[in-house]
Amino acid sequence: MVNVWSIQLVTLMSLWSLSTAQYANTFYITPNASTTSCPGNPCYELKIYLQNASYYFQSNTQFIFLPGNHTFDTGIPLVVEGKENISLIGSNNFTVHTVAEIVKEYQFDPYAEDKSIPFFRSESIIYCYNATGFSFSSVMNLSLINLSFINCGQLAGIYMFKIFNLLMNGVSVQNSKGYGVLGWNVLGQSFIVNSSFIANNQYVKDMLTKTSVGHLQCNGVDYDHNTAYVNNGSVDCTALAGGNMLLRFLDSTHVQNSNQLRLSNLLFSLGVDATFESQYCSLVNYTTRGTGFTISLPKTTPMNVDIQDSIFYRNQASIGANIHIVDFLPANHTVSLKNVSSIRGLASCSGAGMELNIFPLPNSFNIINATYMWFNCNFITNNPESGSTFHIQIFSDSFTQLSNSSPLVLLHSGNFHNNVGFSSLKITFAISPQNIFNFVEILNCTFMDDGDLESQYSIHASSSSEIIINYEVNPTVSL
Repeated sequence: MVNVWSIQLVTLMSLWSLSTAQYANTFYITPNASTTSCPGNPCYELKIYLQNASYYFQSNTQFIFLPGNHTFDTGIPLVVEGKENISLIGSNNFTVHTVAEIVKEYQFDPYAEDKSIPFFRSESIIYCYNATGFSFSSVMNLSLINLSFINCGQLAGIYMFKIFNLLMNGVSVQNSKGYGVLGWNVLGQSFIVNSSFIANNQYVKDMLTKTSVGHLQCNGVDYDHNTAYVNNGSVDCTALAGGNMLLRFLDSTHVQNSNQLRLSNLLFSLGVDATFESQYCSLVNYTTRGTGFTISLPKTTPMNVDIQDSIFYRNQASIGANIHIVDFLPANHTVSLKNVSSIRGLASCSGAGMELNIFPLPNSFNIINATYMWFNCNFITNNPESGSTFHIQIFSDSFTQLSNSSPLVLLHSGNFHNNVGFSSLKITFAISPQNIFNFVEILNCTFMDDGDLESQYSIHASSSSEIIINYEVNPTVSL
C-alpha cells in the first residue's frame, strides 16, 4: 500500500480553490452497514444515496468514499444533471498492480513489458453490476478523485456531457462495458491526471474471441462492416464499439477564450474495439475509432490539448489503436505530446501507435492555425497489419496555405524502434499542396530495426514535389 499523488492533488485543487468550506453538504459513504469508522455524519452505504439520488446529489456537495468495496447494483445508472461543484472523493491510499495481472485475467498472450508497467488502484473501489454506471450532464466543476471504478456502464463506465471544468485525479477505470470514459464537450479547464484506464470494453471479454490471425469475431461470426447489424442470436455486434477513453468536442456557444485539456501521468492499456478487420479498411470510420485514447476536436471552438508523461500500451483497433487524434479545422487548436510512450499498439489498418486525421472545412476556409507537436515520444514494437505505426492523413483538398511559417506538424527527438508494418511514419495528402510551407518538420528522430530504411517514410500526395518537409533524422533517410 502506498500513499501517492498528494502533492499533485493539492496543486490541482488549488486551481479551482475547491475547499471543504465551499461545499454546503458533505456525505460519507461506508462500504458496509457499519458506521463505526465514519469520520462524520450522515454516513450510509452507497445504495442509500443512489436510491435517493435526487435528494443527495445537489450542487455544492461532496461525497467521501471510505476505503473498501462499494457495490453499485441498482440496475440503473446514476444521473447527475444541471448541478455545480460536485465531488466524489475516495481514499488516498493506493495498491500497486501491473498490466500482467489484467493480461492473465483476460487470457491474452503475455509480453515481457506487461510486468514492468504499473498502475495504482485506490482502496475506495466501486464495483458495478447490472449495467450500472455514472452519468454527468451539464455540470460545472466536477471532481472525481482517488476512486476505482470496475465493471461499470453499458455505453460507458463514466459518461460526461457538457461538463465545464473537470478534475479527474487518482482514478482507475477498468472492465467497463463500452467505453471506460466517454465525454462530449468537456470544456473549460479540465485535468485528467495520475489515472489509469485499462481493459475497457468488457463486451470484448464477454463476446469476442481472437481468430488464428488475431482478428476479432462476435460469438464466432466475423464482424462485417458492410452491414449495419450482424446478429448471432441476440448479440448485436455493432453495439460493441468501445475502448478506454473517447472525448468528442462539438462546437458550442458555451466557450471561453481558451479551453484547456491536460492529461498527465496516465496509463491507457488493453482497450479493444470490435471493428477490427483489415479487409474492411476502406470502410473504417476515421472519426472515432481508436481504443487507447481518442480525441475528436471541434471545427470552431479553440482547444489546447497537452498530453505528458503517459503510456499507451497494447490497445487494439482498426486505426489509431494507442492514440487517435481527429481535428476538424479551421479552429485554432494546439495539441502537444511530451514524454509519451506508445508501445505494442495493434491496428488492422493503420496508426497502430498514433493516428492523426485532419478534416479541413470547405473552400471558404483556407488558413490553418492548428499546431501538432511531439517531443521526446517513443513508438516501440507497434504492429499495423496493413499500414504504418504513425499515420498523418489530410482528408480534404480545401486549404492551400498555413497562417504562419511554423510547421503544422513537428516531431522532435522521437524514437521509432522495432515497429513492423509498411512504414514507421506515413503522411498522406488528399490536397493540392503547391502553397503549403513547412508542413512537417522532423528533428532528431531515430529509427532502429524498423525494416528497410526506404520504408521508414511514406509520402503520398497529388504533387509530392511541391511538399516542403524539413527533416533531420538519425539514420538520415531521403524523403
